[in-house]
Amino acid sequence: SYRQQLTNTRKEVAVDNRVNLALRTKIADTESSKVQLERQLEEVCAEVSKREEAIRRLESDLEEHRAPIAVNRECQSYRAQRPRSEAYSDPVALSLEYEAAVLQQTSMQIERRLQRASRELNHLCELKRRLQDEISTKGRMLEIDSRLLVLRQSS
Repeated sequence: SYRQQLTNTRKEVAVDNRVNLALRTKIADTESSKVQLERQLEEVCAEVSKREEAIRRLESDLEEHRAPIAVNRECQSYRAQRPRSEAYSDPVALSLEYEAAVLQQTSMQIERRLQRASRELNHLCELKRRLQDEISTKGRMLEIDSRLLVLRQSS
């Protein structure tokens, strides 16, 4: 009957409206989530740049310490060639030993900081990759859901 057909049409329209509303809500939520992920990615990229710069500085610091360490070792090597009668711990020898210890300690501290910065950079790069993957997934979801909405609205 006509009344039954009208009731069925109204139900179909109501269901159609609910589906379209759900799709629009899903698209809006996905877009919002994608924007948040993109902001996080920007922050992570900025942090990656900072860590890379810190690593370059630490590598430079470490390189700068290599020359004084080499000079100290060479001085100690020359001192070791002195005649036995002159080979004793004088203030120069003690100073060279102390200098070697300080240089070695500083070098080890820089190495530890460099290792820590490298681990942090690796962690950030992994986070960056995951964020990029999530953003890509959100983009694909948006594309599919948007096509679906267009298809539903055109029929």
